[in-house]
Amino acid sequence: MDTPITLLQDLQGPKIRVGKLQGDQIQLIKGEVISIIPMEEYTGQPDVIPIDYPHAASEAKSGMSILLDDGLLSLVITEIKGNALICMVVDGGILKTEKGSTSESEVNTPLPDRKRYAGSPVRAGTGCRLDIVEFCTFRD
Repeated sequence: MDTPITLLQDLQGPKIRVGKLQGDQIQLIKGEVISIIPMEEYTGQPDVIPIDYPHAASEAKSGMSILLDDGLLSLVITEIKGNALICMVVDGGILKTEKGSTSESEVNTPLPDRKRYAGSPVRAGTGCRLDIVEFCTFRD
């Protein structure tokens, strides 16, 4: 078969992650109030989710939705107090350590260091004779 095809490698963009939780998980119950804080401020407090993005409170707004664990769990921000996002659980369940967090509204997540992508993911792709390597981010 002599039909040319184009191969594309899509590298994962920036992602905010849940930090190490007490007991590696937390039960989120619909209607419950929960706080999200930077990992550096987390000391195992109950009803608190640590995240690896310290600027979330300065960029978030009350009323924004936050999706956790690939959208299986959702929260809405009801208030911002200092570095804490005070949220109400909309769709509950068990949240585990290191799951992803995204916002339905844009938060200016910083782009990761491009040097990180000069390593193994790109080398693996070029070893497969890829035609295009893509790094997607969505911004207004």
